[in-house]
Amino acid sequence: MATIGSLTEFAEGDGDWIEYVERLEHFFLANDISDEGKKRSVLLSACGARTYKLIRNLTTPRKPGDFSFKELVTLVQNHHCPKPSVIVQRFKFHTHSRKPGVSVAAYVTELRQLSEHCEFGGVLDDMLRDRLVCGINDDGMQRRLLGEPTLDFKKALEIAQAIETAANNTKDIRKANNNMQSTEVHHVSQSVRGKPRELLECYRCGGAHFAKDCVFKDSTCHNCKKKGHLAKKCRGTKEKSKKEWKTKHKLNTHHLQSMAPEEDERVFNMFNLVGFNKCHAEPIYATIQVNGKELQMEVDTGASASVISQATYHSLWHSGGAPALQATEISLRQYTGECIPLLGAIEVHAAYQGQEAAATLLVVEGEGPSLLGRDLLQKIHLN
Repeated sequence: MATIGSLTEFAEGDGDWIEYVERLEHFFLANDISDEGKKRSVLLSACGARTYKLIRNLTTPRKPGDFSFKELVTLVQNHHCPKPSVIVQRFKFHTHSRKPGVSVAAYVTELRQLSEHCEFGGVLDDMLRDRLVCGINDDGMQRRLLGEPTLDFKKALEIAQAIETAANNTKDIRKANNNMQSTEVHHVSQSVRGKPRELLECYRCGGAHFAKDCVFKDSTCHNCKKKGHLAKKCRGTKEKSKKEWKTKHKLNTHHLQSMAPEEDERVFNMFNLVGFNKCHAEPIYATIQVNGKELQMEVDTGASASVISQATYHSLWHSGGAPALQATEISLRQYTGECIPLLGAIEVHAAYQGQEAAATLLVVEGEGPSLLGRDLLQKIHLN
């Protein structure tokens, strides 16, 4: 009768001995091999020269053929996989919590792997349930699970996965609705009498931002020697105006979304990043853990986005493991209107004094300080 299946050599370092023995057992079943002597011969002939030499060393001064199949398996197993401490394995199990970005199913798989040598026996499901509830790392999900009067592992897993699925679906729907609303607003703006939108400027410097946020509010004018504006906006050489904001130029409707107020603030802070800001106030810094690496960032509550430079990006991950740069539709400009080259965006895990959050960092060309904007400040609160 033809042999069913095939056996490969055991490659130390590339495989697990227990898994190799499990494959042997299935091979024996598939080929009706029940004789212990034949099982031993199959093992010794199929395991490979390196493993056979190991078995000979482990059985010296006797020969491998003097031992049973089970005895040989145990010898090699004790050599490759010495029995771990149950106490240590249970400690690892009971202290393992779900990390950000890990799904409920993946977390349960991790718990099952950690429980392999815990010897929980008949209470395994209870241990899995308890660790799932305590280590889920989601307040809403945890409250829902704790509110169940009778909760077994199967039910806990079903509830957690249902909440996770609902949350993901809600995000998808919200994203789709936001895209639709953006399209509708753009369409309406084009159809209102064909009027272009007016851009407003700061009376201190002419930039696209509020005068109260202007970095030149403490600068001295070269014309009138007064503080609060630049010479090019000096009222001594122009007709006085009581308005803080005035019309600078016309902008066609197809530019409306790219120059929205939220991005106007980003434009200002890009101007700050590339070195044009001469503000005299001392900057405030915070050290943020970005994917486990320390990054000193300048706190900027006027920035709607958080930014790092190309130099910082390469410096943080010079030894590899850098998060992939992703394309982004965001365009950044200086207050002068000049475009700032944007390499893309990266998705990272940020942490600060026990707080953790997923974050998006924009990466610009060249060098410059890292800016901690409102998007990340809303997730991580500074003391």
